Amino acid sequence: MPKRVHSVSDRDETGSTSDPSASKRSRKGNEDHEINERCQELYDALRAYKSADGRTVCENFIRLPSKRANAEYYASIKQPIDLIRIQQKIRTDEYQTIEQFIDDIQLLINNAKTFYRRNSNEWRDANNLSKYLNSKLSDEQSNHKRPPKKNNEIDAEESIGKKRRPHQQSHDTLSNGATNIKAESNNNNNNLSIDPYYLEEFFTAIYNATIEQRAMVDIFLFLPSRKLYPDYYLVVTQPIDLKIVATKIDNNQYSSLDDMEADLLLMVSNAKKYNDPKSQIYKDASALKKMITTVKGELESALKTVKNDRLRTRKRDVLLSSEIAHLDYPEEPDDADIIQIKPNDDAAADSDTSSLGGEEDSFRLLYDAVKSYKLGAQSLIDPFMKLPKKRFHQDYYEEVKRPISMSSIKNHIKKGEYVYLADLVKDLKLMFNNAMQYNQENSLIYNSAKRLLDVTIQKARELGYDEDEPRLKEVRVNISAISVKDEQLESLTNHYSPTRHRSSPAEATNLHSPAAQRGRPPKILQKHTEQNIHTLYTFIREYQENDTDLITPFLELPSASEYPDYYESIKQPIDMTMIKDRMDKGQYKREQDIVDDLNRMLANAKSYNADESSIFKSASRLKHVLTNKFEVLMKKKKKFLEKYNSNRVINSTIPKKSFNSPSYKTLTSLIQTIKNHSDQHGRILSTVFLTLPAKLDYPDYYEIIQRPIDLKRIESRQYTSIQELSDDLQLMFDNACLYNEPGSTIYRDALSLQNVFLAQRRKYMKTQFNVQNLVHDLLWDLFIRTFNAEDSQGRFYTDSFTDLSEQVENEPFEIVYTFDLIKQNLRQRRYHRLDVFQDDLFRVFERARCLSNVDSQIYQDTVQLQRYYIRLRDEICDNGNVLRSAALLFTENRLQEELTRERLKKDVITNSNQNSITGNQSSNDEKKDSSMDNSLPTENSSLSKGETYYIGDFVYTEPNDDKSEPSIFCIESFERKDNEDHFTGLHFYRPQETYHVSGKKFLRQEVFLTQSVANIPMSKIQGLCHVLHIKDYFKYQPAIENQTNCSLNFQDVEKDIYVCESRYNIKTKGVKKIKWWNVPENKRVKLIPRETVLEPVREQLPLMNNHLPHRQSTSDNEVNSIECIDKVKETIPYDSVINDKLNENLPERKQFYEQIVISSSNCFYKIGDYVYYQENDQINNQLNKRSILRIEKIWQDNNSYIINGSAFIRSCDIPNRNQLIVTTKTSYVQEVVKCDNLNKEISVDNIKGKCSVLSLKQYRTYRLTEIPETDVYVCEAKYIRDDHSLRSMTKGLKVGRTYFLRLI
Repeated sequence: MPKRVHSVSDRDETGSTSDPSASKRSRKGNEDHEINERCQELYDALRAYKSADGRTVCENFIRLPSKRANAEYYASIKQPIDLIRIQQKIRTDEYQTIEQFIDDIQLLINNAKTFYRRNSNEWRDANNLSKYLNSKLSDEQSNHKRPPKKNNEIDAEESIGKKRRPHQQSHDTLSNGATNIKAESNNNNNNLSIDPYYLEEFFTAIYNATIEQRAMVDIFLFLPSRKLYPDYYLVVTQPIDLKIVATKIDNNQYSSLDDMEADLLLMVSNAKKYNDPKSQIYKDASALKKMITTVKGELESALKTVKNDRLRTRKRDVLLSSEIAHLDYPEEPDDADIIQIKPNDDAAADSDTSSLGGEEDSFRLLYDAVKSYKLGAQSLIDPFMKLPKKRFHQDYYEEVKRPISMSSIKNHIKKGEYVYLADLVKDLKLMFNNAMQYNQENSLIYNSAKRLLDVTIQKARELGYDEDEPRLKEVRVNISAISVKDEQLESLTNHYSPTRHRSSPAEATNLHSPAAQRGRPPKILQKHTEQNIHTLYTFIREYQENDTDLITPFLELPSASEYPDYYESIKQPIDMTMIKDRMDKGQYKREQDIVDDLNRMLANAKSYNADESSIFKSASRLKHVLTNKFEVLMKKKKKFLEKYNSNRVINSTIPKKSFNSPSYKTLTSLIQTIKNHSDQHGRILSTVFLTLPAKLDYPDYYEIIQRPIDLKRIESRQYTSIQELSDDLQLMFDNACLYNEPGSTIYRDALSLQNVFLAQRRKYMKTQFNVQNLVHDLLWDLFIRTFNAEDSQGRFYTDSFTDLSEQVENEPFEIVYTFDLIKQNLRQRRYHRLDVFQDDLFRVFERARCLSNVDSQIYQDTVQLQRYYIRLRDEICDNGNVLRSAALLFTENRLQEELTRERLKKDVITNSNQNSITGNQSSNDEKKDSSMDNSLPTENSSLSKGETYYIGDFVYTEPNDDKSEPSIFCIESFERKDNEDHFTGLHFYRPQETYHVSGKKFLRQEVFLTQSVANIPMSKIQGLCHVLHIKDYFKYQPAIENQTNCSLNFQDVEKDIYVCESRYNIKTKGVKKIKWWNVPENKRVKLIPRETVLEPVREQLPLMNNHLPHRQSTSDNEVNSIECIDKVKETIPYDSVINDKLNENLPERKQFYEQIVISSSNCFYKIGDYVYYQENDQINNQLNKRSILRIEKIWQDNNSYIINGSAFIRSCDIPNRNQLIVTTKTSYVQEVVKCDNLNKEISVDNIKGKCSVLSLKQYRTYRLTEIPETDVYVCEAKYIRDDHSLRSMTKGLKVGRTYFLRLI
């Protein structure tokens, strides 16, 4: 940072000491610093306090718990606070008394005692911290004594006054001030309570302070110049420098080291308050503060020792403080030498090329000017970005009637709610007036608001704002800037221009046409324009001739040091990087805007370079191809706009949906229902979903979640249907469940909110009937309410399921059934039937019971949860009146029978195990003596190829094929099988062995722990490696301790050491973070610190990994996993009695079936099903027309199934309809008629799908759960061919054995 130039006028008048208010303010400032220092001392003591075992007691209170992981903390604690917040309040001087600081510490302690259970570690730490605080306060009250101030003591403010004089009077001011100070100091010489020697030593040490052999005195010697840094004296209310400190030493105004330290710390605080935290001055001030405290402590220690004149150094002839006190301030620079820098020059420069026109451009410029305004390095807008929290500032909302903030103003601009610039200025004025009304005069926020209000008015006037005329003046467009090729296009799009103007009488006649509408262009036009802009940029960026990129010289501007004349001749330099940046920021609103910048860049190159140069030729060629490309795009856009406008004219008679329409109110109501929903304890569940997590706190969130979204973004979007809103909300809930662990608070809240939304959506979508969606919502409701079921004490039953391993050796099923697996199946809509869903859910319960003891908590929770599910299922299905399903046959009595069988089976296994243990106990005792002779137990080590391996070793094993890399296993145990040594190990997958989305980044040397456990011969081991958890990998590296029987070591430390952060589930293909590193302990491997700590670098996999065989198979599995889950069907023949009856009067005996399964098409058909079939209709000369058949008989003939049944046709397919005798009404859209006495025999190969035919009564009340609504028909009549008539059916349709959903 450049060295500041200072002026003598920066000093206050030293001769004025008669103002009593100035003296009071000075003493008040010193008292505030004393309080601040005492708070800091107590804070440091609490932070350094340690328990008997050397543990820092306040470690749990440094930072508040995460809102996402511990939402219940914020539900029970109304005023959360942590030590970081207390430290911030100390640094910003918010504590006016020491009691306020103690109250905050006590609040922190009480919060911990309230939330954490008694005698927990956190509760004990809070209790110990409270006792330690009380002891420190009692010690301070007995020992802390401050020397009393004298009545005639002169502070810094009194010595230099408050008024300033012009530069030409500065020397007189100094001389007069010095006379006054010395005159008063004569009366104070007798009041000094400290030897001036120590003050001089204190000053000398600070004056000579250095950091890295760099003197710091240059920064703090003189105050900044008022002309160069006028904003410094607005930010800093008590300026002070080393010269003022030296003057007070010279005049004997310090009575103790504490007084001098207070002034030095004030000087440091001023520097930190004004300068940016990343600046060098801020860092130097922080270092100087530590030095001040250290030097003062040493001098106080010297004061306490017995005085010895021999230890004194020789008295100096001239004191350093006296020399500094008599120095003159540097002269002020002339006004002509001062360069005025406006805060928004860059924004103004960017706005020249911005394509926003009219008032919307003015809105953005004014908003950016106010937001980016700074005083020095300090931004003033920060307190105005958001409204104060009601929890801490309730009086603000009582005093301020219309609160508003910069964030709400920004939303108003985005939504286009400001018509004129005066509207925006009015809101900005309101915001700053609110701040000045609430805050005290001359406070920091008050002064900031006053300054920003002036900036607002000044910038608004530059943009055409007139306080007397609220309408913004018309913004004139430079017609010559529009190319001839784009002129016709402008005539088509001018009605979407953001510039507002008054319409002429001719235009008034077309107000109802689409071309006369005001406002921004529709999203489809904006998207089309953005695509064209990106197309133009990509075309120029990637254009090549003869395999040479012509754009290369234009990517960056030439170096100013190598080509200084370039910036003299080129007034508006621009390159491809600047164009790309403007495009990414959305500053180009038309294709012409980016073409103008590209043409300017090429024109600059042609203007600076010679005509024969390659750059000149490249620029000419690029300009030519750019013009051609632009013309092609404009022709396409013209056709697109003509087609779009014609469609709008056709649809102009259809009333548009406004914000007051029922659909908009419905969508808003749905969102508000989600936001305001609370649980039974009154906790709002949507709090963590309002905004996305910060990238700084959760960087891995944006690596795992590909499409992040929150409620704030959902609220800002405009949806045209409930389905669009449903998709975004479902995405938000899926993201929360994907990132968070099952069973966590956020995971459960996401499911609960999803269930609330599904229930609300059903109310608004009754007209859009879909039986599959209703069944799907019913299954979601069952799953979510079962997963979140609680006992009488408020504990979730599913919490105990977290103790189960993801996969064990004795798995009861081929697939590991978990709640997360069922949730994924529901999300992929793989369940179409309640009984299939129930079977999978019951397998989760059965697996938990098989892997646990009868008296365990998880076993009891499983039983209670399954009973809860059965009752809930019967309640939702209304015992079959709403949904009739085979799942309802499983009742609580049947559950009790199964539990009894399970317990008997477990008792048998337990008794057999006890007998085997008793029988083998004696043999195990005999083997103990022999095993003691070995250095290591045989079950803990094994030999392979002359090397010894131990439990906990990570090894490479032979791959399955030559192209793959060696597999990585962690040895868990050894055994001998088939006269060969084997080991059982945990399998670790490399990233290329897992399924993941394309573009996902992985850590270098990253592997994934899986639930796969394999038994492998020892002979397949190829070498030694090691896997470290991510917490240890970057700081430590493994090393094998020297052993007599071990010569094995890592061949390549960089390549053989891997990092593991997550666990990969092979079945669900999901990845979860590892909380506990539960791998076998290896005592011979020790972790040693790395010489240099590694940086976590994440990279994408090479493209070649996408062609691995495992990757291909995984992708295939994913495709198959989307298929519907159904029960295994079997071909069921009729029993002999029914089969004999069906064979009566038949010339040849046949085998009839009740149900058949076609394995080739994975379909099944049973008696009573309605199916589509294809036939050659010779009457209408239509081939392959689909007709409907009800299956009544099924038999097999020549290895093919034949189906016989009644035929149904549509009324429109009846021939000679004009001669038809109609005795019934046929007015239903989905109506078919039964062909009387017409049975069809078809091959099963001609069946093309299933459908449903219902009577009118059934059609009104029931639906089959597996048949789409488009395939449901109603039948009330029959067609009689004999008399060519259509008559009502005397008998109803036969109803087969099926399951249905009742319409309520």
